[in-house]
Amino acid sequence: MSLVNLANMCSHLNNVTKARLGLASIPSTKMHLMLLLSMQNQGLIGSVVRAGKVPPPPHLLTGMPEVGGSLVDVEPVTQENIASRRLWLGLKYWQSEPVLGKITPVSKPKHRITLDVPGLRQVLTGQKSGRVDGLRPSHNTQETASASMGELSPVAILRHAEERKRGFASAFSTEGSRNAGDLGESVDPDAAPQTAQVIENLQERVRQLEDLVSAGRATDQIQGGSGASRASITPARNTIHNPNPPRQGNSSQTEPGQVPGNSSITDPLPHLRISSQKTKLFGANHWVNTATQFQVIGDFTAKDIEFSFAKDDAADFHTDVKECFNMRQSWKMQRSNEITLPTMDLPSTFPQRELCDELIQCYMRTFEPIYRLVHTPTFWKEYEQFWTDPSTSSTHFVMKLSLVFTIGTVFYKDESTRKYLGRLARQWLYAAQWWLIGPSEQSTFNLDGLQICCLVNLARQAGCLSSPLWISSDSMLRMAMMMGLHRNTRLFPNLSPFQIEMRNRLWTTVVELYTQSVMDSGVPCLLSLEDVDSVSPSNINDADISLETKTNVKSKSDQTFTDSSIQILLANSIRLRLEVARLINKPVREDLTYENALRLGKELNVACRGISTFFQEHRSVLESQESQVADFHRKFLDMLLRRYILFLHRPFMIEARKDPRYYLSRKICVESCLVLSSYTERLDTASGSQKDLSYLALSGNASFKGPLCMDVISVLGLEITMQIEEENSLGLPKTPHSGGDPLDEMAKASRAPLMKTLECIHSQLEQTLEFGIPSCKRYNYLAGVLALIRALESGLPVKQTIYEDIKAYLKRCIALFQKSKADENSGDIAMESLPSDIGDLASLLPMEDWNLNFGMNFSDYLGFPGFVEQPSSFAW
Repeated sequence: MSLVNLANMCSHLNNVTKARLGLASIPSTKMHLMLLLSMQNQGLIGSVVRAGKVPPPPHLLTGMPEVGGSLVDVEPVTQENIASRRLWLGLKYWQSEPVLGKITPVSKPKHRITLDVPGLRQVLTGQKSGRVDGLRPSHNTQETASASMGELSPVAILRHAEERKRGFASAFSTEGSRNAGDLGESVDPDAAPQTAQVIENLQERVRQLEDLVSAGRATDQIQGGSGASRASITPARNTIHNPNPPRQGNSSQTEPGQVPGNSSITDPLPHLRISSQKTKLFGANHWVNTATQFQVIGDFTAKDIEFSFAKDDAADFHTDVKECFNMRQSWKMQRSNEITLPTMDLPSTFPQRELCDELIQCYMRTFEPIYRLVHTPTFWKEYEQFWTDPSTSSTHFVMKLSLVFTIGTVFYKDESTRKYLGRLARQWLYAAQWWLIGPSEQSTFNLDGLQICCLVNLARQAGCLSSPLWISSDSMLRMAMMMGLHRNTRLFPNLSPFQIEMRNRLWTTVVELYTQSVMDSGVPCLLSLEDVDSVSPSNINDADISLETKTNVKSKSDQTFTDSSIQILLANSIRLRLEVARLINKPVREDLTYENALRLGKELNVACRGISTFFQEHRSVLESQESQVADFHRKFLDMLLRRYILFLHRPFMIEARKDPRYYLSRKICVESCLVLSSYTERLDTASGSQKDLSYLALSGNASFKGPLCMDVISVLGLEITMQIEEENSLGLPKTPHSGGDPLDEMAKASRAPLMKTLECIHSQLEQTLEFGIPSCKRYNYLAGVLALIRALESGLPVKQTIYEDIKAYLKRCIALFQKSKADENSGDIAMESLPSDIGDLASLLPMEDWNLNFGMNFSDYLGFPGFVEQPSSFAW
């Protein structure tokens, strides 16, 4: 009778896993309990609870306290109800596939099979005993003679068998042993090897298999050995989607239970954007590599999406998309028409002195302590001289002054004047660029010219113009090297102490800006500090040195806060960040192993803690100044370093979708994004340093976008969708009419901080539209991510939900931008009067036809069309 129950249990569990049910029950017997506890010990099932005909509370199956704090006890077993008791099992799934594969009994009710100790030894060592095939890697077996044996280790079974000296009835078999007969040809016990020898053979066999797996040949070797020896408890095949198929010789798979260690991951495929305006290669650290992961849920491809709306709705959507593109195009044309020729008399464009003083203070309290591009006493002296007699000021100083004004406009808080200053800032920035490359180009090849070049790069990155594509950071670096700034200043005895200090500061700034540009562009790093012998700036105040200084000034101790302390603090991690940039941006990242990522990430975390410790130790000094200024510097430096942590671990976070051993990287990425997002807020609610960082994030480019960048948005969105995907794999999929399951509510509550962060970022991005900047890419992309999450949580149709939300937010974009245009000066160029060369929307969007049957490309509508040469699995 026991074998009948065993066969029924195997059949029932096979049917349950085929139906993808999360809960199952079987009759409660000692044999069933022993087998199920062994499976639970091996991780094949999640939980085993004995209860009645009604399922036990969910918190008992998950081992978690019930929501609300109350506990519900299971009905105790008594003589009256023992016959009605059942064993309730919590089954486990991974990527919608059961962890518990197919189970098949060897012994049948009409055909019992037994194994003696020598026969069992042969099976456990991988040899065939009679017509029972030997065990293979990842197979499990269980004998039914002893209920005390809960461990499925072959060594433990052999030791127990030697002690008992009796036969065992095999509970499970391989699929190829259905015709196995009685073991009449049992092996002679005298010929059997000793237990110690068997254990040694097993250990040697495990070592050989580990070597095969590490070489990437284990799968072929095992499958080629015996096609009929598949396991009876077969682990479910790995169906986790991999958008980048692994290449030969670059496998990230290791033995279960091992830390990935020195294994490197698959290099991401490059993404090339080609359009009529520009061609750009997105590097390995570009956010697009994270965005491609969203296709794994719901088979979200670009060509199979069809409208589910009525015909009128499709026409409205067409109109909204076209109007958004028209707004963007008109805004660009307005910007390009503002300035057509260089400004000949730059001082005449400067505003009143009171406003200029405020703009200089905005720069001095934010960027100057970090990048140290001017000597403050000398700058203020020349500034006073400029207002006394502008004609006596050199062109170099006028250019530096205009760029300081330009950067100061980013942090200027008077909303009524910001747009006016924004136009002036663009005019000043264009003038500086023209001066650098115009007829006076030779006069710029000095320290003043290099300072202006750095200020131009800094102003463009702060958002006064688009990202610094025209002024190349490589050119800035080469310019500095041609001036010898990368060499030790002690090699040049003719330099004064002031020149030595300014050269050291300027070289530190050049390297910092170059390193940031490498991370932002994704191009290989060409700078190696092994070829540089320059020294760090001295820890001195600007008042300690001047043009008249004749002797070297002694640097103060590291515990003393000076005007150069913040720059030195950031420079302490430059060698580490350059190493990270080099590893991430290499075309073939064989050196980016998990061990290196963990090591470098730990060092970056130490650097972040060092920044916090530094500002904590110098709190008394900083409080005597503006505490908000010090808070800005602390957050800005921490923001720069955490960006490197995010880029370093993000490839392994993506890999964690199919290898949970990289979960630590997933956790680190999410924590880094949450820290970054805490540094900014909506301008109407932000205060102090948070307001400065919020202004910078709204207007900045690349790394200066901070938490409003696509990298943070895509990582947080991916984390939430991965959590929902994992929850859905453990039970029935959600529907709009699903009840409020306590586990679902707990999971949703745990995701609430991440959702709140994304919604806060979305609200901040909306302010760019309120400022009149039709930057819809991040806004609409995040709207699509939030719609995807909402659809997955509620069981709504994914594609229809996303497009309905995108349609609503497109209308929101149009309304906000039109309101901003209406508030502007009537002298501005009207949007309607601008010519538009995109009357045919098909010239921008690769669509076959605007009707109810066309396929809609998700990436095009979110603002990043034109990707080509992608793998067939690439989609948005």
